[in-house]
Amino acid sequence: RRPEPLARRDSVARVRLQGRARPSACARSHTVAGAAARLAMPAAATALPMLSPSPLLLLLLLWAAPAQAAEQGSGAEEGWAAFFSRDFYHMLILPLMLAAVVLGYLARPSTDDEIPAGFRKFQYTYIVVWALCVAADWLQGPYVYALYAAYGFESYEIAQLFVAGFGASLVFGSFVGTFTDKFGRKRCCIMYCILYIASCMTKHFKVYSILMIGRVTGGIATSMLFSCFEC
Repeated sequence: RRPEPLARRDSVARVRLQGRARPSACARSHTVAGAAARLAMPAAATALPMLSPSPLLLLLLLWAAPAQAAEQGSGAEEGWAAFFSRDFYHMLILPLMLAAVVLGYLARPSTDDEIPAGFRKFQYTYIVVWALCVAADWLQGPYVYALYAAYGFESYEIAQLFVAGFGASLVFGSFVGTFTDKFGRKRCCIMYCILYIASCMTKHFKVYSILMIGRVTGGIATSMLFSCFEC
């Protein structure tokens, strides 16, 4: 066998090297999306530290405190004191909210990279939409069990509803990353909103089968929430 010319071997080696070094279209899009999200989060977290889910929920809880106290027969002025001195957990609301804000500010990410022109608008849009979506997911947590109990369901039926939601999130979460890469993050974020709206609408029915469908769609939406919005 005659040896190949040196120039031909060099050209073949360069082609192979370029083929190995060149990422696929999916990898390039994933890299761009990751860089965009990494650039978006630092400034957004610095400018809007109160938009994390925990402080939002605490603020909503504080907003509802006077109404709860008024329902129990105390005045609006006495509602705050009665609310915060109700038990140990209520007394921790303000200290924990303050600690969350301070620690969130100290742990905020930073970057020295030059941010492209017009990218600030994307940063604020991203953090506002993300905070609203996460807050919507967190708000229903403390009240779903009470809602099912008010509908007259037994404890084992309520447990089945919860297991169905967590199971749907477990199953769909195993391949939600691949699903998101195939159909696109923007489409999956919109799909999350649609699924969660459908899940919330089912809560207005006292039919067990409809509530079960809502739990399944809510579980799928939760998996998409913590994957589609991430880099």
